[in-house]
Amino acid sequence: MFKRFLTFFKKLGHSKDSAVEKPAVYNKGNDVPTIPDSKKFHDSAVSLIGVSLSDNFNYGSAEAINRIAEISTGKQLGGGNSTILLDWFLNHNIDRFKKLVKGEITSPGDIIISSTLPDFTNSNIGNVGIISFNDVVIFHDPVTGKIGNGTFTVRSWIEHYTSLGLSVDIFRLL
Repeated sequence: MFKRFLTFFKKLGHSKDSAVEKPAVYNKGNDVPTIPDSKKFHDSAVSLIGVSLSDNFNYGSAEAINRIAEISTGKQLGGGNSTILLDWFLNHNIDRFKKLVKGEITSPGDIIISSTLPDFTNSNIGNVGIISFNDVVIFHDPVTGKIGNGTFTVRSWIEHYTSLGLSVDIFRLL
């Protein structure tokens, strides 16, 4: 499965390590938000609830989360407009993002992601969000095209996306 992903990634014109070594392709400024920025990231997401970040619906959750990061910190997280690439980027930049293990306490500003499967055998579409207070998840609502919250808590997100056959990862900005 990973080989299929690398083939897909190479078709985009990148080597296996290009997102790690040259994240400017997806990340302006070649760096990512840091811990002080995670508060700005979270606060910006809260302030954008109910707001559409585009004139059309031709963008998804990964792009919306990257736009929130760029609005709040001036820097995108990485991965462009794809949950597959964002998930890969988060997993392969361990010096910039910490993957939380089951049982670790989440904090506002943590990123929760269930990426679309890279081999496209599963028709279920992934999603990415920002964890807020009381484990509520802020995310791009594909139905309204706006930033929303209240539909998912961390627990209900995990239950929903694992029932669709997708994995769930939570990351903290370092």
